[in-house]
Amino acid sequence: MKTGIIIQARTGSTRLPNKVTIPFYKNKGILELIVERIKESSNLPIVIATTTNPLDNKIFKLAAKKNISCYRGSENNVLDRFIKAAEKFNLSNIIRVCSDNPFIDIEDINVLSNENNFFDYSCFCINNSPSIISHLGFWAEKVSLKALKKIKNKTRKQFYLEHVTNYIYNNPENFKINKLEIENQFKVNNVRLTLDTIEDFKIQKKIFSSLLEKNNGYKFNKYDVLNYLNSNPIYFDKMIQNISTNEK
Repeated sequence: MKTGIIIQARTGSTRLPNKVTIPFYKNKGILELIVERIKESSNLPIVIATTTNPLDNKIFKLAAKKNISCYRGSENNVLDRFIKAAEKFNLSNIIRVCSDNPFIDIEDINVLSNENNFFDYSCFCINNSPSIISHLGFWAEKVSLKALKKIKNKTRKQFYLEHVTNYIYNNPENFKINKLEIENQFKVNNVRLTLDTIEDFKIQKKIFSSLLEKNNGYKFNKYDVLNYLNSNPIYFDKMIQNISTNEK
């Protein structure tokens, strides 16, 4: 059973168009930085799943530039895009990475890849709730192709077509779910490191640059990020404000 990483990416964000390709650090966008960080610390195959919208040609070209696979599918039916991407590249288990999480923890991607493939879905949880729906932005999630196909057979609701794994944790009785509880120090309500708005972009750009200079490159993890924030609490007030205005 082959496991691979699928990074979900498009340019058509309504709140901040082109957010994954706008220069974020040394003229590189978030998507390119995520790809480089993963390639540096993981041997898993990487696929970018983007759309057939001509505006996403730049994402297709980026994948070619970084020598990784790319699948182009439906813009609105993200579930179908993931299923077809996994089928095309022979992935039976998928580590799903969102391209608006520049601080994604690569060590925990490797943890997920080693979790038992008996499960339909594996995720890091905050008080029993999947971290993917939080505003922290540190974690990926693992889902089987079989589970995604089950979702496709069970629902046609647009919400579940756009949000790939929500059906699983909203209907846990239908799936084998593996919940990995995170450490208490990350159960915080004042950290927002998922990126949706220009305010998020400005804050996180400063943090990312400082972290790379402090850690001499990409090999920082979630502990480094949290330690940096605790040492620079000026960011918390801004993050709390952005959390309140951008609830998931």
